[in-house]
Amino acid sequence: MATRIDRRAPGPVTVHGPLARDADGGLRIGALPVSPDAGIDVRPGGYVVASGPLSGGRMLARSVAADRLLTDLPASFGPGVGRFVVESYIGWDGGYLRPGYGLGPVAPPLQGGAAGRGVLDLRREPGRGIVATGLRNAPFATGAVGGGPEGGPRRAGRGRGGLEAVRQVPQGAGDR
Repeated sequence: MATRIDRRAPGPVTVHGPLARDADGGLRIGALPVSPDAGIDVRPGGYVVASGPLSGGRMLARSVAADRLLTDLPASFGPGVGRFVVESYIGWDGGYLRPGYGLGPVAPPLQGGAAGRGVLDLRREPGRGIVATGLRNAPFATGAVGGGPEGGPRRAGRGRGGLEAVRQVPQGAGDR
């Protein structure tokens, strides 16, 4: 995950990241302590978007909400969006590629190896949800997910070249 910090005029800020409890029971996003306004329902453990002013190195959060882009990718866009290209740090989950929150494990690895940054092509398919169709620029990628002949995806088969065990995410579903 990359961070970019630019100088700006004083005022409210918006921060994206995992909301966690520190050893003292306080809330934080990364290294930033967060104090949500009274009545804001916060649940540590997920990715959030928090907005509010900074005071004394602490965010006084006026709003805290789940980061839909990371927790429910398909819901972040209208139903007319059929293709998603996600650049992410792609890790492993039970032998499957995991591009990040909201998608879960989506495809078997193409060749084993270390996790790393990559670009994953996903498509929304009626009745099937979101399916992986390609992987580029990852240290373990060899081309399209599925490794079909001519580099196109192959949607069935076993082993490292197939998508037999693709986990399909139903539309509107995310990590719950």
